[in-house]
Amino acid sequence: MTGAGASLVGSERLHAQSVPAEVFDSHVHFFNGSDLSIARFFQVVVLRNYEDEYASTPAGQADCKPPIRFGRGVGVWLRRVSDRLAPTAREELAVLGALSDDGSDAAPHELVESEPARRERASVWKFTTASDDELEELYREALADVLREIRNEHRRASETQQEAVPDEALADPDPDGFGALLDGIDDELGLDVRDRFDQVQEFLAIDARNKIDQLIARSQRRRAPITSIGAILDWAFLLTLPRDRIIKRYIRLYGDAGVTGAATYLVDYAKWLQEPPAEGSDFDAQLDVMGALRGRYHDQLDIRICAPFDPLGQAFDEAAAGQELNRLSDSGVDPRLEASPFGRLQIYLANSGLHGVKLYPPMGFRPYGNSSIPQDRMPTPVLNEWRGVGQSVQSLGSRLDSVMRRFLEWAAENEVPVVTHAGNSVDAGCGFAERGHVDEWIRVLAASHVDETGVTRSGLGLSNLKLNLGHFGDMRAFMTSGPESASWAWSKGPLLHDYPNVYADLSFMEEFIRTPWFGLGRIRRFFSRLRVFAARYDPNMEKLMLGTDWVMLGQLRRHDRYLERAIDGMDSAGYSQAEIDNLCFRNARRFFSL
Repeated sequence: MTGAGASLVGSERLHAQSVPAEVFDSHVHFFNGSDLSIARFFQVVVLRNYEDEYASTPAGQADCKPPIRFGRGVGVWLRRVSDRLAPTAREELAVLGALSDDGSDAAPHELVESEPARRERASVWKFTTASDDELEELYREALADVLREIRNEHRRASETQQEAVPDEALADPDPDGFGALLDGIDDELGLDVRDRFDQVQEFLAIDARNKIDQLIARSQRRRAPITSIGAILDWAFLLTLPRDRIIKRYIRLYGDAGVTGAATYLVDYAKWLQEPPAEGSDFDAQLDVMGALRGRYHDQLDIRICAPFDPLGQAFDEAAAGQELNRLSDSGVDPRLEASPFGRLQIYLANSGLHGVKLYPPMGFRPYGNSSIPQDRMPTPVLNEWRGVGQSVQSLGSRLDSVMRRFLEWAAENEVPVVTHAGNSVDAGCGFAERGHVDEWIRVLAASHVDETGVTRSGLGLSNLKLNLGHFGDMRAFMTSGPESASWAWSKGPLLHDYPNVYADLSFMEEFIRTPWFGLGRIRRFFSRLRVFAARYDPNMEKLMLGTDWVMLGQLRRHDRYLERAIDGMDSAGYSQAEIDNLCFRNARRFFSL
C-alpha cells in the first residue's frame, strides 16, 4: 500500500484524559481528480510553474521560489491517468443510483458493453467489490501505461526536432515538459542515464512499472518532500478514487477519533488555471453528487457542503452579458444570471443544498482592492483571455472588485458562511498567497482602513460577515514569535477579537504529524502557546476550529493520527473539557449554524 492508503502507526501512542464529546471537522475536501484543473493544479500550484509575467522578470526571479522543472510533465501525466480512472461526478451519480442502500451491486451484468457502460461497470466494481490493493494496482498500471505513452511521444518529438532546419526549430524543445519529467524520474532514482527506456518495447513495459514502484517506495522510505515525483504519485492515488471511496476512507481513518461531521469545500480553479474540470464534473454535477453522498452517509457522517465561488468566472459572464448579473428576484430569473457562478450559488442556497461558500484568493484575486493590482502581477493567460472578449486589461481589477463587493454584501445580508484560504501556501502565482492575507480582509470588514501607502481608504464595512480564515499558519513561526510579528497566525488574532463572526481553523497543521515535530512535547508547547493567543484575542476559545484538510492531508505520512495528536496535545496542555469541546465541534457548529 502507498503512504496515502496505509495506516502508519508509530510506537508512541498518547491517551488523552479529556476527550471531546464529538469532532466536527471544519475543513475537508471530498473531491477527486475529475473535479480539479488537475494538470495545471500540479504544474502551477504544487510545483510553481507560474504563468504571470512578473515571475520571468529579474525582480520576480528574486522574489519567487524557483519552479520545479518536471512540473509540466507531471501535470500532463496525472491528467491522463485521472481521465482514465477518476469517475466524473455524473458517472458517480449514475452508479450511486444503481446501488442499493447497503452498497451492494444492483445489476451490473445487465449493462451493455458500450464504452460508457464499460466505464460504469468499472465504477460499480470500484464501489463494491474492489479492494484497496486492487485499486492501487489499477492505478500503478495506468501510471505505467501513460508513462510509456509520454516516453514514445517525447522520442518522436525529439526526432522531429533533430530533423528540423534551424528556422523551423521549436523555441521550446520540450513544450510538454516530458523530457524534464523523464530526467526527473531518473534523477530521483539516482540513475545517470535513461537506461532501459531506450530498449525494446517488451522490456520498456516492465521498466516503466518498476520505476513507478521504486519512486513510491523510495518516497515512503526516505520521507521525501511532498514535491518529489514519488510523493506526488503516492498521494495522487487518492484523487483517482470515487468520492464515495474517499469518504469511506475518511470515516475509517478518523472515526475512532470521534468524527461525527465534516464541512467539505469544493474548488473552482478553471478560469485562473485555464483548465476546466473533466466533462461530467461541472459545478452542478459536483454539488449534485455531494448531495447524494451526504444522504448516503447521513447516519455515519454529517456532511456539510460549501460550494466554490470564483469572481473571475462571474466577471467573464458579465463581460459577455454586457451588464452586471445581480441577485435573483421573485419577479423572474435572468437566465444569464441563473447560469453564472453567483446565480447558481443563490439557487442552491435557496434550495437548502449549500451550507457555505469557499473562496480561494491565492488563485490571483483579493477579497477587495483588486483595482490596485499592477497588470504585470496578474496571470498572463488570464489577461489575454480578458482582452480576447473585448475588455481592456485595465478594467479587470475593477470588475473583480464589483463582483466581490456584490457577493460579500449578499453573503453578509443572508448570513452565509464564507471560508477563505488564508494560509501562505499553494498559490497560482508569485506572491499570490498574500492576496488572501488577513490584511486584505480589513478592506471588507472595516468601514475604513489605512492602505499600504499610508492613505486612509473607505472599506465595505461588512463587520457582521461570517468568515472562517482557513489555515491558522506555520506552527514554528507562531511559536517563535508574538503579536507584533509578521506571523500569519498571530495576524489573525485582531480580526477574531474585533469582529463577532470571524473564525479561524487549525487545518493542515503538518507539524502535528511530521518529523521532527512528531512528539508530545512540541505539540503540547504549541497548544500552550495557543492559550496565550486565545487569552489576548479569544478568551473563551470560541473562534478556533479543528480541521484536517483531508484529502490534501493525505500527502503526509501519519495523516491517520492527525486528530488524535491534536486532541492529545490539547489535553496534555491542560485544556478544560469546555475548551476541547469548543475547538473540536462547538465552534464549528456555531459557525455553520448547525
